[in-house]
Amino acid sequence: MNPSLQNVDPNLKETYDKVMATQLPQQSSSQPKIIEPTPSAPPAEPKTTEQPKPATAQTSQVFVASPTTQTSSKKAGKGLPPVALGAAALVFFAIYAVVWLKVFGVF
Repeated sequence: MNPSLQNVDPNLKETYDKVMATQLPQQSSSQPKIIEPTPSAPPAEPKTTEQPKPATAQTSQVFVASPTTQTSSKKAGKGLPPVALGAAALVFFAIYAVVWLKVFGVF
């Protein structure tokens, strides 16, 4: 702690000691006092938990996927091919560039 804080209000010093779990060294004592922090709560007792019982053949259920579900991630007939999307992006960029070149008077 800062040595200039030796002349501290007793209430403030007491609060500081509680928070920091130390005491300011007093000039009248030759040996520093050591205060050990006290635990705020006793350690919790370990809880015993029951182990889950393994499932038996009578209580377990098995889910089987029906043959009508689609496992394919590619859907036929939906969306545009990537080549068409790329071509559309290039056409958009070209038109966008021409418009701004006209705005700035390059043409």
